[in-house]
Amino acid sequence: MCCFRLWFRERVFFLGKGSVKSPVGCSSVQSCKNAVVVFKQASEQVSGVDGQPHSCHIYRGCTFLHNLAGSLYRKLHPTDNRRFHRSSIRLLLGSSGSVRGLEFFIEPRLSIPGRIHRQELEFVSKSSGKIRLRIYCVVVENSDSRLSKVANDCLAGVSLASEEGVAFVGWYNPLGGENTIDRSIDLTDASDMIHALHEVQFLTRKVSINRGVPVSALIAFAVQETGRVYLATYPNPRPILAPFPNTKPVPQILAFHVQGGEFSQLRPKFFELIPSDWNSFNIRLISDRDAIARFAVSP
Repeated sequence: MCCFRLWFRERVFFLGKGSVKSPVGCSSVQSCKNAVVVFKQASEQVSGVDGQPHSCHIYRGCTFLHNLAGSLYRKLHPTDNRRFHRSSIRLLLGSSGSVRGLEFFIEPRLSIPGRIHRQELEFVSKSSGKIRLRIYCVVVENSDSRLSKVANDCLAGVSLASEEGVAFVGWYNPLGGENTIDRSIDLTDASDMIHALHEVQFLTRKVSINRGVPVSALIAFAVQETGRVYLATYPNPRPILAPFPNTKPVPQILAFHVQGGEFSQLRPKFFELIPSDWNSFNIRLISDRDAIARFAVSP
């Protein structure tokens, strides 16, 4: 950022024919326009890790330009004591504004805090009666910072340490769904149940995550009527078998993934599944180091 600031000041000094200490030695509106041209050139000089402009540096550059434009305005209008508001910078950068005009450089800032949301729900099938489910969801958040934006068409998936590949899971529909299912359901067929949840739009395959709004992905569910627990992979849920009586359950490591077209794939979060029946099944967050040390899996 220091190099950017020095480069910017030198260019303004050259165009405005002022001093480096006082880059406001301009005497015309044309000098203001020149300053905007310099800023646009500067934004191309600031690169991130992948060779792309870093949104943080770009935003700081906008702030620096705002301060410069304020000084230019006071120089051109010495008798006007009004404050140079941020709305004025939009006149220089365009009607979209300093941050909105740079959305091309901004990507969603998603995070997986590691919270497990557990809830018991009751569904009604017109021919099968009541179905009681206990669902386990992972929360995903999008930063409310102005340097973030909505994450469109996000997919969620899970993978097990003992298996290769990632299986997709459904998102809890933030718009809400129906708890009444218009057809019969085979309670011994987990695929039939997961399809029914998608049919009534309780679950959705893709979701858009707005700034400052958390969403949840369903990773496991238990059925009270059968006592069985399943990993909520779509379209075929994987059964999580309870241990035999008087035997200690063997924990399983689950990696949770989120991906989308507008952001880099997030680093997965690891969870430990404790196999059991409806009453005792549990999921808890574990550290990356713990997952690697115990199960020799890489994030």
